[in-house]
Amino acid sequence: MIDPMGVAGYEGAFTNICCVVMRVLRENRDALMNVLETFAHDPLVEWVKKDKDEGHKLLSKCERRLRGEVTRFPASRDICQVLSVDGQVRAVIAEAASATNQADMYKWWMPWY
Repeated sequence: MIDPMGVAGYEGAFTNICCVVMRVLRENRDALMNVLETFAHDPLVEWVKKDKDEGHKLLSKCERRLRGEVTRFPASRDICQVLSVDGQVRAVIAEAASATNQADMYKWWMPWY
């Protein structure tokens, strides 16, 4: 997936566009959260039947991400860092490009590295 992005790979135009999109999402966080809240209160959504607090947990996670919080440690420790737009985009891209995370993506894919 990196080769079609050109000579610079994901460090070029892709990263710049991701920064622009994240900046726009952060600037319009209130409007986006209002739209997402309708899904949390919609009785037709399947996960509301499972756990009524699950919708609110997902909303708070989205809101934290829109503020720039990135969890760098195991979730059990619940330690978050607040990053700038550029820092958050680079952290998410690094996490997506990690060979370990890619190996976990499909449980029957057993890489030999």
